[in-house]
Amino acid sequence: QGYNKIKLSLIEMNRNAKLLLGLSAALLAVTMILTAFLFSRQHKHSAGILRMLGGSKVQTFTAILVCAATVVMTSGVAGALIGGGLTSIIGRRVLGSAAESAVVTLHAGADRLLTLLTALICMALFLLLTAIFTATYINKEPRALLPEDKG
Repeated sequence: QGYNKIKLSLIEMNRNAKLLLGLSAALLAVTMILTAFLFSRQHKHSAGILRMLGGSKVQTFTAILVCAATVVMTSGVAGALIGGGLTSIIGRRVLGSAAESAVVTLHAGADRLLTLLTALICMALFLLLTAIFTATYINKEPRALLPEDKG
């Protein structure tokens, strides 16, 4: 009986959740591409300096990817922990009043395995994008990677 009263609201909430998930995924993709591009370009000068000091292309490429991996691992772990915690807190507050009046027990929170897998996939994609953007300039002469003198 009670389900029929809230059925349309639940369907609409489900549609809104799918729309928000799609928009969030698109925003994440754009942000990852831009961040990987900017990270790679920011380290272009460092690559030139490493190459001028006698580092090989492979050593330079590896150094940039290790730097990217350090940043992305720290950010990914922190983001997963914060996101999982916030989802749990917000879910409990949203469902708190409904759980008090319901006979069934409601559980709100993020699936920890899914959160971990999502974070790992995002980290791997960021590293792949950084590697692709870095590969576009790593074969250039070391002097071409250094900033140009404007004066």
